[in-house]
Amino acid sequence: MAEVIDPLSFPVQAFIIQISLFGLGLLIAIYTLIYPKLEKILEKQRKEYNEKVEQLREKANKFGKGTLDEIKNITEELSDIRRIPFHLDMGILLTSIFFIAAALSSLFNLFFNTTGFFRDLFEASYIYLFFGIILFIIIWYNIFSTLRTFITEKFEEDIEKGEILEEEVKEKTRKAIKGKSIKIKTIK
Repeated sequence: MAEVIDPLSFPVQAFIIQISLFGLGLLIAIYTLIYPKLEKILEKQRKEYNEKVEQLREKANKFGKGTLDEIKNITEELSDIRRIPFHLDMGILLTSIFFIAAALSSLFNLFFNTTGFFRDLFEASYIYLFFGIILFIIIWYNIFSTLRTFITEKFEEDIEKGEILEEEVKEKTRKAIKGKSIKIKTIK
């Protein structure tokens, strides 16, 4: 017969504390990774917001048939854009709270009697840890998809600049073959 592990034993509590602290460390590392790009990401959001405000102005000035629905759609989009993304704001806070709650409930159980309230508190640490891990996975996915989008846009800009320079070099080469002088413009 298999031995049943007591969920209130020291190794289990220590494991929950370690996982919670590890999760907090990863959360801080991810936030540190995204922080330098945060201004540029939010700048993109501000630019999109300003474009929607301009669209709203144009629709309001041309008020007529059918524009009411368009105005309603634009105002809904504005309310979505107006908020800081969950994974950059409240998501990190909630995940941290769940990890800290899981670690603290296990610590309380180590130092206090394991009956009554503290036993229930420790048993809740599994739930805190579960929700902390789920939120961490959601935040991790959203942050990396945001970074991927940001990097892809920057890469596409660089490719476009490279193609322009390549065309310019080809044109200058053709002119040089015909005996004309060469000057290549540098693109920044």
